Amino acid sequence: QLLRGPGDILRQVMLTTRELTGCERVSFWSSLPAAEEEVELGDLQSEAYDEDLATDWVLGRRFLVYLPDLPAQIDPETNSLDMRFHSLAMIPVGEPEVGIQGVLHAWSTKPQYFTEELQGVLSLVSEFATELLRRAQVLGTLVFVDAATQVYNRAYFNLQVENEIARARREQKSLALAIADID
Repeated sequence: QLLRGPGDILRQVMLTTRELTGCERVSFWSSLPAAEEEVELGDLQSEAYDEDLATDWVLGRRFLVYLPDLPAQIDPETNSLDMRFHSLAMIPVGEPEVGIQGVLHAWSTKPQYFTEELQGVLSLVSEFATELLRRAQVLGTLVFVDAATQVYNRAYFNLQVENEIARARREQKSLALAIADID
C-alpha cells in the first residue's frame, strides 16, 4: 500500500500497533496546534488521557507511560461509570520538526495488559514511527522541492491540488485556483 504523507504513515503505525499488541483501541493526541498539524486523522484523533502527563513525561522526557489499572471514568454523555478500558500505554510519536508530534494511546479492556514484552514492542513502534516520519519529510523535500531554486515543483502542485479538491468536497465548499506566469 502506498503511503502518501505523514497522515497515512501515522494511520498505518496505529493499525500496526493494534495488530502487534492485540489491544482494543489505539488513538492519537497531537500536541501541536491545529494550524501547525499537517494531518487529519478523523476518529483516530482524540484528547490526551491526561494532558499534563502526556506533555511532561511522554513528550518532554520521551518515556513510555503505562497505567496498568485505570480508575473508572464518568462518561459525559450517559453520566455513568465507563469501565471499558482498564489499561493504557502512551508513547511519543513524531517531533515538531517533522510536522507531527503527539502521544499514541494504546488501550486495553484487560487490567495489567501491557507486559514488559508489549512495552518493548511499543518502544520500538515509537522509535520506528518517529524515524519513518523524519525520513518521509526528507524524501518529501527531495521529491517536491527543486534542488537549484528551493521552490516547490509541479509534482508538489499536483499533490496539493488533489488535497485541496478533496478538502473542498469534504467540507462542501467552493475552490478557486489562480495561476500567474512570473517569468
